Amino acid sequence: MRSFLALAFALVLSGCFQFNSLLTVRTDGSATLRDEVSLTGLAALAMEEDGGEFADRSAAEERGRQLGPNVELVSYEPTTSGYVAVYEVPDLSAFRLSTSVLQMEDSPSPIGDEVSVQLAFEPASGSTPAALSIHMPKPPPEKPQPPAPAGEPEVADFDTSGIEMMRSFFQDASMNLSIEVDGEIVRTDAPHVEGSTVTVLDFPMVEFIDFMAENPDLASSSEPPPPAQMYDILDSIEGIRFMRPGTVRVQFQ
Repeated sequence: MRSFLALAFALVLSGCFQFNSLLTVRTDGSATLRDEVSLTGLAALAMEEDGGEFADRSAAEERGRQLGPNVELVSYEPTTSGYVAVYEVPDLSAFRLSTSVLQMEDSPSPIGDEVSVQLAFEPASGSTPAALSIHMPKPPPEKPQPPAPAGEPEVADFDTSGIEMMRSFFQDASMNLSIEVDGEIVRTDAPHVEGSTVTVLDFPMVEFIDFMAENPDLASSSEPPPPAQMYDILDSIEGIRFMRPGTVRVQFQ
């Protein structure tokens, strides 16, 4: 879970992002992916002053290659602070929905972790509707850290004195991964469903920052809670939605 939180902080430290990725799955097992990425706040102002772009069509094409074989970039539209890219996915069997678009080489906070979702599609058969399995893998085990030298005080991982500054700088940063079906959901065990859309991850950074401001003991602790407790903590934060590690099924027609 710390890998998940590390990604969230890398999101804002790499520049204040709004990242929205929506995968629309059809009943034949093909899909369309729409990415909308934009800089906000100070990062957007810096880009305007520089007169450049933080991404281009070639970067979007590279993302398509990372998502899976035969994924094709069918449209790319620059915006005032980012871009909108649309991909055609002919086959979900080798497709991997991820946040790899955030892994930029010139980022001041490079990170190897990413949110990556594996998918499996089952076509309709007789009276049985089509089914989509969404698998959120467990984060990799962390490398053990050497113990702090005896006699030295532990240093807090989170500077509570800077929370308000973080809030003002990064309040617009967010990350959203969603999957919608081109039809009607008839049965699912996904935790967050609205109409034909399943939310895999919805992480507005300001909600997490506000929670830390309200829980300074947790924020400044040198030892993070165990993973199960961390999931419960995130579940308790209003506005944050996510899928825990495991697999959910969505049957649709």
